Amino acid sequence: MKDKKIIYYLDQDARQSFSALAKKVGLHKDVVTYRVHKLAEKGIIHFLTIINEHKLGMNYLRFCLTYQYTTPEIKKEIIEYFVKNKYTVAVHASEGQCDLIVILGVKNTPAFYDVWYRIFSKYRDYFSHQIFSIYCKTVEYRYTFLLDRNEQETDNRILFNRTYDEKFVKIDEIDMKILQLLNKNARMPTIELAEKLHTTALTITHRIKKLIQSQIILGFRVALDYSKLGYHFYTVNIAIKDFTKIKHIVKYIESNPNLVGQIMVLGQMDLEFLFFLKNIEELEDIMNGLSSRFPQVIKEYTYSSHTHTYKFQYLPEIFS
Repeated sequence: MKDKKIIYYLDQDARQSFSALAKKVGLHKDVVTYRVHKLAEKGIIHFLTIINEHKLGMNYLRFCLTYQYTTPEIKKEIIEYFVKNKYTVAVHASEGQCDLIVILGVKNTPAFYDVWYRIFSKYRDYFSHQIFSIYCKTVEYRYTFLLDRNEQETDNRILFNRTYDEKFVKIDEIDMKILQLLNKNARMPTIELAEKLHTTALTITHRIKKLIQSQIILGFRVALDYSKLGYHFYTVNIAIKDFTKIKHIVKYIESNPNLVGQIMVLGQMDLEFLFFLKNIEELEDIMNGLSSRFPQVIKEYTYSSHTHTYKFQYLPEIFS
C-alpha cells in the first residue's frame, strides 16, 4: 500500500521533488526516494509528459487491425515496423475486438494518406479488417484504484483533459527538443536538459513554464505497468440510443475508481472508456450496472484487452 500511495501521488506531478512527495505520503524523503527508484528499476513505473497534441496542430489517428494468414515471424515483423515508424506514438497487442492497435500522430491527415497507403500496401494481405478513427477528446483520470476504499475520492477524478480548440501554438526548435527529451523521461533534471541543449537551467525552467502556460504541456504523470500489479487494461466501446444521456453515463462511469481514461473519437462507437481491472468479471459487473442504470439506452458494447504494449508516448519522432 505504501508503494501504491507513492505512485498515486507521484502521478499528480511526476516532476515534483521527493521532499514534496514524502509529505503527501507521510514517509521520510529517503524512504520515498528509495521506493521510487525501485519501482522504476522493476519497470512498474516510468515517467511521461502529457502533451496536448491539438495545440501543435497534430491529430491522433488510430487503426485497429485484425490479423489473417500470419505467422509469429510475420507478426513480429509488422510490430517492429510500426514501432520504428516515425509517425507512431503507440503500438498495442490486443485480444477481443482486434489484434493490433496502432496510433499515429500527424499534422495533416489528408497528406498522410500516401504514407498510410504505402504502409498498408506492404502488409494488407495480413489484415482481414481495419477500423479507423480520429481522436477528438481525451480525458485521463487519477489512479484512484490504488488507494484504500476509505481514501478514494469519487469527485474531481479528472487529471488531464485534451481537447481541440483551434488555438494552435507555434514553438521553436529548442522548445521542440525540450518536448522530445521530456517525452522520453518526464523527470529528467533541469540541469541535464540544459546540458543536452547547450543552454542554462534558468532558460529551461522558463521555457517549460511557458509550455505549461500555453497548455502544450498539460502535466507530468506516471505510466504504469498494470500487469505487474495484477491488473489488465480493458477498452470498452459503447453505442447508445439516446445522445442526451451521454453526460449522465459519463458521470456515472467516472465514479468507478478503476476508470483511467475516456476517449471521444470519430469513426467508431459513441463512447469509449479505459479501465484497469483484475479480470473480465469486473468488466461484466460494470456493464451490468450501466445497463441497469440506463435501460433502453445502451444499444451494444464491445471490448478489447491490451496484452502487451510495444510503444507508448505522446509525441511522434516526425516532430523531432
